[in-house]
Amino acid sequence: MLSLTSPICDGTRLILGILATLGGIVFASMTGVLKNDIKNLYFRLFPNAKNKTEVAGPAPSSHGPSRFFSWFLLIAGFCATVFLGSYVAAVPSKTCVKIIISELVCDPGGDNLNGEYVDLQNLSGKRIHLSGWSLCDYRSLHCYEFDDYTMEPHSSVKLWTKTGTNTMTDLYFGEPRPIWDNGKDTAYLYDIKDQLIYQLPCSETVVPTVAPTAKTPEYDHLISVIVIYDGKKGEQEPDEYVEIENEGDHAIQLKDWTLSDNSGHTFLFPEYLLAPEEICRIYTNEYHPESCGFNYESSQAIWGNKGDCATLRDADGIIREQYCYN
Repeated sequence: MLSLTSPICDGTRLILGILATLGGIVFASMTGVLKNDIKNLYFRLFPNAKNKTEVAGPAPSSHGPSRFFSWFLLIAGFCATVFLGSYVAAVPSKTCVKIIISELVCDPGGDNLNGEYVDLQNLSGKRIHLSGWSLCDYRSLHCYEFDDYTMEPHSSVKLWTKTGTNTMTDLYFGEPRPIWDNGKDTAYLYDIKDQLIYQLPCSETVVPTVAPTAKTPEYDHLISVIVIYDGKKGEQEPDEYVEIENEGDHAIQLKDWTLSDNSGHTFLFPEYLLAPEEICRIYTNEYHPESCGFNYESSQAIWGNKGDCATLRDADGIIREQYCYN
């Protein structure tokens, strides 16, 4: 249910605008239906006006339930027009996109400048244009303005504090010194209308960006990953897929696990219990319920035919399995 103070999506704004218009139509039409009652009310409020008209007396008005119902529609139409119109105009809009800040590393240990970064993820199956968006720290002392940048479906990008050359997977503030207050800062993502889209405080613990030397024992070598990267259905290769198998003897909850390639295309697993010996496939852009129904919903091919790596991370960001090919 919509809050009276929270931002509303642009699609919802359109629906409310249509409802306000319909309310106005009801108001206008019922004004015509009740013109006799309105004329009588006018003569009661301004009796002197009656003598200046050619009408001998007030115009006759209708009686009974129909008259009550007509007045009810008139008042309802007027209220709908005023309330919905005011609400659409006053309440800020919010772009309905699934962009999140998945990680904020404020204290990477060692050289903070080279290790600080913010990770953004596009969880939708659509390309999202970030031109005009911004990402700021707690006091808005440091803000990164996105300039002509587009996130691909199910992709991620790291925004580093240091100086570097921008790519599709790495962007740079270009700051000469660290900007995130260790353990006390928060990253805020704003859309082109300066509406807050997402916020995330500094991580209490640093999530490793490479495979750790030790894994949680219950998941060690329990999941295998293989990539079928050369699709047969055109350049978009919607039929390419990654296959994961639970090789252990207990079920594994995949909620908030991720599967990513070297270019940052990331699939976020929904709540799903992977049974022992069960095999699931994550397709690029095909839906197969018989193999768990996972789908990147990407309009472009994801897995490189000349080499790539499929990295499976658990809900804590720890690499559980990786499959690379040339």
